[in-house]
Amino acid sequence: EGLNTVNTLIDSSASTTINTLSNTIENSRDSINTSINDLAKSKLIVEYDLMKYEDARLLIGNTGAQIILMKNFTIHWDYRECPFYDEPTVGMYIVEYRYHVAITQSKGSKLLDDKDFKYGAGDIDKFNVEIDYPGGYGIYDVWFTFDYKDFGSSTWMEYKTAIETREICER
Repeated sequence: EGLNTVNTLIDSSASTTINTLSNTIENSRDSINTSINDLAKSKLIVEYDLMKYEDARLLIGNTGAQIILMKNFTIHWDYRECPFYDEPTVGMYIVEYRYHVAITQSKGSKLLDDKDFKYGAGDIDKFNVEIDYPGGYGIYDVWFTFDYKDFGSSTWMEYKTAIETREICER
């Protein structure tokens, strides 16, 4: 009878160990699947460039698998006077959108497009913004913002590009 008790304890202990290992493996599998799904979600990319005598250029896209929605594409600027006033010296399939904006010699912003944009995996759009600077002289800090969210989410977030400075103050 003592031997049967020992065998029963061994069988019970082995069964518990097997169940524990099975649960550990299942939890690890769920964690790995969650990590893989997180990696496949949307990944917003934005490239922004403002040249001294040229237009602003933006590339907005999605390198992930989940759809991203974007709206309220807006330009912002801040103006400062130059320290002096002299005459200047001379010196994949992508959809392209063109905008024109005349900014002012004061702080401001202008909604460029209230259209809703959608970016699936690998989608990229090119935004060219022609900017008229009044009077030609001045220091302008220029940046763009837009709202975006992952498809299915109810929360919109604001994206703000880096601030680029356009300074025309040459003698």
